[in-house]
Amino acid sequence: MDISGLTIILGGVAAALATAFVAPRRLQLRLDAVLAQRIAWVLILVWTGLVGTLAILQHLAFNSSAYDLGIFDQVIWNSAQGRLFENSVMADSPSFLGHHFSPILLALAPLYWVYPDPVALLAVQAVLLAIAGIPIYLLARDLLGSQSLALALLVAYLLHPATAWVALFDFHEVAIAAPLLSAALYLLLRRRYAFFAIALALTFLTKEEMGLIGAAIGVFIVLTQRRWLIGIGLAALGTLWTLFLVSYVIPSFHPSGEYYFKALYANLGSTPQDILTNFLRDPSRFLRKTITVNKQAYLQMLFLPLGLLPLLGWPALVVSLPPFLSILLSDQLPPVLIRYQYSATLLPPLLMASVTGLRWLRERIEARWFALAPGLAAFVVATAALGAYFYGPLPMSRNFEPQRYQPTPRLEAARQLMAQIPPEASIIAQSGLLPQLSHRRTIQLFAYANPALRPDFYFLDTDSKAQRYPLPQEQDYPYLKALSRVAADAEYRLVAEREGYLLFKRETPELGRPVGITFGDQLTLVSYRPVSQHAQGGDTLRLTLFWRAEHKLDTNYTLFVHLEDRDGKIWGQRDGPPAGEYFPTSEWEPGRLLRSDWSIPVAQDAPSGNYRLVAGLYNLATMQRLAAADHDTGSASNSITLQTLNVSARQ
Repeated sequence: MDISGLTIILGGVAAALATAFVAPRRLQLRLDAVLAQRIAWVLILVWTGLVGTLAILQHLAFNSSAYDLGIFDQVIWNSAQGRLFENSVMADSPSFLGHHFSPILLALAPLYWVYPDPVALLAVQAVLLAIAGIPIYLLARDLLGSQSLALALLVAYLLHPATAWVALFDFHEVAIAAPLLSAALYLLLRRRYAFFAIALALTFLTKEEMGLIGAAIGVFIVLTQRRWLIGIGLAALGTLWTLFLVSYVIPSFHPSGEYYFKALYANLGSTPQDILTNFLRDPSRFLRKTITVNKQAYLQMLFLPLGLLPLLGWPALVVSLPPFLSILLSDQLPPVLIRYQYSATLLPPLLMASVTGLRWLRERIEARWFALAPGLAAFVVATAALGAYFYGPLPMSRNFEPQRYQPTPRLEAARQLMAQIPPEASIIAQSGLLPQLSHRRTIQLFAYANPALRPDFYFLDTDSKAQRYPLPQEQDYPYLKALSRVAADAEYRLVAEREGYLLFKRETPELGRPVGITFGDQLTLVSYRPVSQHAQGGDTLRLTLFWRAEHKLDTNYTLFVHLEDRDGKIWGQRDGPPAGEYFPTSEWEPGRLLRSDWSIPVAQDAPSGNYRLVAGLYNLATMQRLAAADHDTGSASNSITLQTLNVSARQ
């Protein structure tokens, strides 16, 4: 446990001791039910307003992302238009159901008939996550008999770092699961089985792995309520439900016929049966995956803000085992796990475990319970507040980043460029730009798009390294390589450039003068746009050449363009890769028409006279030029003359 963990626990203990030994003598800490209920609603409304506002401001500042706000926005928008679960952001599957089974998303489609905007999803998500705290409050009130402790546990849920991180990380279907699961657990513990069954059935419709949580609830029923038939039946039903979805339903919607996310656990086995067999053979292999530094830190961030109270109610922790194992056994999840959506279905069982653990404590110290309850409430609030400070993203925490919620002046330029894109146009855009444009049938993520997609527009931000996802932010080369491919594509023209934003539009290229000469039977100069017929010493000549690779190349060739006088003396020169250093010829796609924009400086002291613009290709490693073959005349040389021009000496 690091210093922050010790501070949380010791701070909570100090608050409990101060409350237990000082406050009862001076203050009346008992709350009546009506006042406590009003305070609970105020807490929920304040949290919803604060976190919902932050989530919306973050999106308006272009700090939401394609994965996953762009995905869910497009899926729900398409569904509202009658194209159920249609998706293009996840380029490998045309249907969202090819990734996840979440039919409950259809319940949000009517929202988009009224207000079709991602901010609606973010607001709804904040409301749903806040509502998930109501069953926790009600259960604590009913089982613990202490209004202050019930409010403290509600505060612990709302202040928990994971609750805020889930609300601020785009939108996810598990946000819908959180209140349903919380309600199901409350109804189960209050033994209202009919309503419990309804809540759990709806939970099953949020995501495929919810069946495993249902199975874990069945085990919990057997352990704590001894209702064997219900418990075993639910465990079997939940397990079969998830297996049916991941083995048959979801693969039927995916072009590969496979469950996409099984790759997360490929190192454990190719099928659930293989994973189980491997576990029985070598349990230590599985244990080693759960004790990495990142995962230990994640567990600390989950349990310490709750004062370790879930451990008192360990039977209820059985319910949290499926999401815990899905997180802890994977090698392909982000390192700082608390900042993502994975905790959404962990928090309700952890809080319920805290409540049942405190009920267990109450049963053993009944005579002193009401004297200790205020101290316990102080302990819960203190650990929650310290946990929020050390691990959470809200204002006054050490992780709060105010710049994420503040739009920069350059965003106005982005909005002006977006206004030039017709709503029916297909787009490839970067991660933070995609959710601003995802109300269309075809939009994909830059550097992650289907190579066959030829969109109507590319919309890119060259000034933000954060926009490079899924390319590594810390490396320039992969990003510049991807950008160079777009800039060199002859079918795309840069129609607007403002504040670092680039808008490319697909158009039929103006090829200029045809050439049709092939260099070394490998690269064909299709045509070029001639430079001005007149220039002066010190000018820069702007030349555009159009190329086509005849087949896949193994060599990276260098282009040279010379400005030569009648004696062959060079008065202007530029050498380099035809499409730039980030898109060498060995990576050109055969048959694709590429553009090469070339600038040739004219020497300051160039004398007046007639000049030739000469071009050719050579292998930099050997300095050997490629022969330029004219198929019409049958002639060949190691360079070609593009045009002649007149140069005047600078006065």
